[in-house]
Order: sequence, then C-alpha cells, then structure tokens
Amino acid sequence: MANSVLLDTTMVMKYKIGVDTKGNDVYKTQRASELNLLATDENLLDLSEIVESIIEYPISLVTKQETHLLSR
Repeated sequence: MANSVLLDTTMVMKYKIGVDTKGNDVYKTQRASELNLLATDENLLDLSEIVESIIEYPISLVTKQETHLLSR
C-alpha cells in the first residue's frame, strides 16, 4: 500500500501587468513557498487577498502546488 507525506505547499499567484506592443496580455507570476503545511485553501485565498492589496495589479489566478513524498 502506498503512503503519501506532504512535504511542501506553494501558492502561485498570476496577475496581468499590462500589454505588449502587439496588444497581447502580459502576466507576472508570484510564488509563496515554505507555507505552513496545515494552511487551508481558505487561508491561501486570504493570503492572496493580502498580497493583492499590496501590489498594484488585481490577481487573476491563484493555484496551489503540493509536493508529496510517496513510499511503500
């Protein structure tokens, strides 16, 4: 039977910073890593709202990436 141990949680926020010379949207990605492993999805969304209040652009996408150690 496989076992899974959560090693790391990273939140990735993507926000539009403008357009290029061809009119294409330009996005920037910000990562928050080394987060508390017990942080809930609600906690991460709260954190993204705090970050959004500090930066001058609205966040368009928030994702969560987890790293797990798998073993038998």
